[in-house]
Amino acid sequence: MDLDTIEQVILYLSAAVLATAMILSMVRVTFGPNSIDRVMSLDTISAIAQCGVALYIAWTLDTTPIAMTLALALIGFLGSVSVARFRVPDSQFVPGNSVMSVEDFSAVQIPSAPGSDETAAAVGADGVEDAAVERARDAADTGAREASAKESDRRSGDDR
Repeated sequence: MDLDTIEQVILYLSAAVLATAMILSMVRVTFGPNSIDRVMSLDTISAIAQCGVALYIAWTLDTTPIAMTLALALIGFLGSVSVARFRVPDSQFVPGNSVMSVEDFSAVQIPSAPGSDETAAAVGADGVEDAAVERARDAADTGAREASAKESDRRSGDDR
């Protein structure tokens, strides 16, 4: 066997391993037991794509796709960081690791802010409340507690 044949065998084996890893990662994204497993699988797919571009560069000896490898690395990194920052805990999902249906989610009542006559529901398509809704909910809870404390103080003053 000459050196070119060995190189070709190694490249074919590398391509087969990358294809198998890609298929297994896609299965993990589809059937992952929870959201972290799915996110990690997407990150793995990004790394496998980078390796695939590097394998193409080694196979063809063409270095023009290096910019694509750098772009894939940047996208993979930014995706992982943003998911880590904005991830919703799995405890907000219904038992059985399935996401709430639209009917179940629409039945959830979000209290309105004190003094407003409409509910401040700013819920995205994925069912995640934004910061404004969280602040409105906190303000409603604080206003209710303050009103209850004033009412109890007023009643205790009447009893004396």
